[in-house]
Amino acid sequence: MKKYLAYVLVAAGLMATACNNEDQLTLNGEPTHPEITSDIAPSSVLELKDINNVWGKVEWTPADYGLAVAANYKIEVALKKNETDSAETVVKVEDPHAASEDVTVGELNAALIELGVVPEQEAEVNIFVVSEVLDIKGTAIDGQTLVSKVKTIKVTPFKPLSTVPDHMFKVGDALKNSSWKNDDDKSFPLYELKKGVFTGNFYLKKDEQFKILSTPGSWDGYGFNELSGGAPNSCKENGGNIQFTGETGMYQVTIDTNAKTLKINADDVVALYKVGSENDWNDSNKPGFKTVFPVFNLYGAVFSAVVELKKGEDFKFVSKLGDWGDQVNGGNFATKPKGFSGDDNIHFDGTSGQYRLTIDRDKGTFEAEAL
Repeated sequence: MKKYLAYVLVAAGLMATACNNEDQLTLNGEPTHPEITSDIAPSSVLELKDINNVWGKVEWTPADYGLAVAANYKIEVALKKNETDSAETVVKVEDPHAASEDVTVGELNAALIELGVVPEQEAEVNIFVVSEVLDIKGTAIDGQTLVSKVKTIKVTPFKPLSTVPDHMFKVGDALKNSSWKNDDDKSFPLYELKKGVFTGNFYLKKDEQFKILSTPGSWDGYGFNELSGGAPNSCKENGGNIQFTGETGMYQVTIDTNAKTLKINADDVVALYKVGSENDWNDSNKPGFKTVFPVFNLYGAVFSAVVELKKGEDFKFVSKLGDWGDQVNGGNFATKPKGFSGDDNIHFDGTSGQYRLTIDRDKGTFEAEAL
């Protein structure tokens, strides 16, 4: 069967060239469709806290059009009942030579919501790979789309963040300037990343006492006696308060208002780290490396913390200390607060002091509030 392409990428080993409207290429025979070769998780429950994590790697065999044309690939999902119709794109693959792509939890969740899957309810969907040949304008040429066989999975999406999620907050004697102020819901927030489950990342000090409140200006919330479902061994009751008896450090704190339980875990902390001229530029061989400036994850791709800034310092953010692989620098932000500049290192030329820094990696925003 003859098929005609208006845009041609010529034989193997040669450079790809675009044809004008008068140039045509005839393909003889039936092309070979791409096929998924990787194992796909048969069942998944997606969670907001994992939005930037990899859900899975999708691998496939390349499409074969019979000639050396460059195919563009997409990973798509559709409701099981629709087979591959009315599909939504999970991710477009930029490299035409690629035969695999990591899919993040956020990418899959967004496609499921667009597909009409109800958040927090399990649905059966088909996942598959699509190959296309594009014309010189980047438009898929009719009749040249090849679709792999589907793999059916069960998946439960989380509720997307159209607004900032509800939150609770910790109050206590960790901060001298906000000691037991029941209206300070910014210093130690815990956000609702699952229904009724609130999570926060922050420092805890050995022997500090605290409560977790639900409404600014009210004492409604949880002390030790309200944790009927249990608390970790690193906590004890002290005058109705929760007293932390573990070592001072960074922890992820989770309160489940459904089960009335409290969990505290150092291994699950999610944060970015400010590294620069004030702590020897992320070099583990230098003494300043031990000085850690975490900017804790609040929800999704939003991070915030109070840090000390010095006039004239330079810095970036990394997701792993001692590693430059995943960094956030000045070039990630379209605009910067007054006193901050630079498209690589961020230079601070404002007044030295404490600032609450807030970063949204998805939106590319950077805010700084002097305290």
